[in-house]
Amino acid sequence: MTPPNTQLERRRLVLGLNDTRRVGSRELAEIERAFGSIEALRRPCAGTIGKIASLSRGLAKALREESLESRGERVEAALEACCLRVSIVGEDDFPDGLMALANPPLALIYRGTLPIGGQRRVAIVGARQSTRYGKRMANRLARDLASMGVEITSGLARGVDREAHAGTLAAGGVTHGILGCGLPRIYPAEHASLAEEMANLGSVICEFSPGTPPLPGNFPRRNRIIAALCDALILVEAKAKSGGLITVRWASDLGRSVFVSPGQVDNPASAGCLALIRDGVTMIRDAQDLMDDLRWPRDGLDPSVAENEIIEKRALPKMTAAEERLLACLDHEPIPLDALLPALDQTPGQVLTGLLALELKGLVLQEAGMRFRRA
Repeated sequence: MTPPNTQLERRRLVLGLNDTRRVGSRELAEIERAFGSIEALRRPCAGTIGKIASLSRGLAKALREESLESRGERVEAALEACCLRVSIVGEDDFPDGLMALANPPLALIYRGTLPIGGQRRVAIVGARQSTRYGKRMANRLARDLASMGVEITSGLARGVDREAHAGTLAAGGVTHGILGCGLPRIYPAEHASLAEEMANLGSVICEFSPGTPPLPGNFPRRNRIIAALCDALILVEAKAKSGGLITVRWASDLGRSVFVSPGQVDNPASAGCLALIRDGVTMIRDAQDLMDDLRWPRDGLDPSVAENEIIEKRALPKMTAAEERLLACLDHEPIPLDALLPALDQTPGQVLTGLLALELKGLVLQEAGMRFRRA
């Protein structure tokens, strides 16, 4: 067993190595094979650095500018100041799923409770600039899966990611958010309160030192962690070239089950999803499809039963005859006001009044461009 002081020293040096952002677990293993321990890089000379073929010139330069020990001490101080926790690769609490990666992160910095093995976990990812339909599907899938005891992982981005986290929390479930920046910063900033709520039962996680900005290159690295920490992944809305497709490739390479939520064939926001369906990726309509395909038992509340009970118990609000005719003209796809007029013997003002009344009764939703649909 490693003596406590040696373990703490190794942790500090690994944090320092991680802070250089130039190596991963693969390089750490090479260092420890070559020298017996990472302590060889504690205050390395040029000759020592040159013996490790995988160490880049940039890393060698970084090590000459500041020792790993100094870097690690600086990171430790920042973690303590921000009340952040850390798990180092190889330690007991480091998530097993990450070890499937060819080069796992050296460290996970987090708030909350790290995902553990033995728990069913699904990643839900998709477009940042998602449509109302995409947001609704992500929220519903997450809420229904969470109600059946499944944990949800996503990237805490705008759009689909946000709805996946919010839907899980609405069901009282556990959700994990993987960041492309360093805690305690939350990106985007408007998700700070959401992240705080997530950390109460789940976690907010990153592999970057505190204060690291959300640089573009961080997000593909973030995506591999999302894929590694799930048993299955659902893509909800993605353009033909989308970051969500990167996560899909990671999940597929890691042997995770991949599913797609379909979208409109003429909507560019669904092009990536439809291409995957064409190539044979399994399409799902709802949470039950995924549970059935994976043969997962349902824990807790079955959302289909719950929804049926709600529908049976809930009586439709009272409507006038004109409102009933107006509601019959609407579908779940938004319809412009002008398209409603020919079917109704009413003025535009009368139709708008009826639509407002139906909206107040929770039966109609208005979307941009004076378009209306059933709720």
